[in-house]
Amino acid sequence: MAVQVTGDDRKELVLMSVSIQPTGAVPMHTHPGDCVGSVVEGTVELLVEGQPPRRIAPGEAYSNLRGTVHGFRNMGEAPAKLLNSLFVDKDAPRVQPAGRPATQ
Repeated sequence: MAVQVTGDDRKELVLMSVSIQPTGAVPMHTHPGDCVGSVVEGTVELLVEGQPPRRIAPGEAYSNLRGTVHGFRNMGEAPAKLLNSLFVDKDAPRVQPAGRPATQ
């Protein structure tokens, strides 16, 4: 779902639900804008290029600024669910692969 943002017709707010299967991962990628999210179910590791992995539990939030190369790994035995809010350039691809797996 994307919605317009007051005062800037070049940007949009996108809500994105992400599910990660047990032992699964979201490959390293970037966004054409800022991403703020929260873990809804499960426990994940947020992998940010150049930083140590950060474990995130349900109810905890994270953010990645425009162009930050990042990915996620499910650390549990059940599916993990995330909810992301992306404040991005309108009509740009919302996810831009970084060309590498989610490992550090």
